[in-house]
This record gives sequence, C-alpha cells and structure tokens, in this order.
Amino acid sequence: AEITKVVEPYVVMIPHLLNEAALSEDKHRFPKDKFTIDRPTKGVPHQDNGGDCGLFVLKYIECLSLGYDTFPTSLRPRNVPSMREKI
Repeated sequence: AEITKVVEPYVVMIPHLLNEAALSEDKHRFPKDKFTIDRPTKGVPHQDNGGDCGLFVLKYIECLSLGYDTFPTSLRPRNVPSMREKI
C-alpha cells in the first residue's frame, strides 16, 4: 500500500529512461510501457544487522537477473564474509 505509492513514479519513469537511452535500432527492446510491481516476501533472505543490507540487495538483484525461482541457501547472514570477498 504505502510502498506502492512511493514506487509508482519509478515504474512509469524507468521504462521511458531506458527507451530514451537506447540506440535507435534497440528502442523496440525497451517499450515505454509501465513496469509491474511485484514484492515477493516468502523465501527472501534477510540480514540480521544494520550493515549488510547493500550486500543482500546486490545478491537479490543477481538472483533475479539470473532467473532464480528460489534463493540459494548460501544467502544467509553467516555467509556474509565470504560473499563480500567474492564481490
């Protein structure tokens, strides 16, 4: 509800920005249609402190971009040091 209000301008604006930034021959790949909002919460790993949120966001984006349906069990707070080393 509240988060949807905050995100709404971005789901409209970002497709336009991508379209405008694309080369003319690639514009068809970036329609100006509004993005959809999806907030999965089940099975999404969470950090348990105030300092690892950036790392979790990066790994979350990585998993989504690779098309994962679930998140690897390695995405847990105890594995933060090794995840940081790999980045």
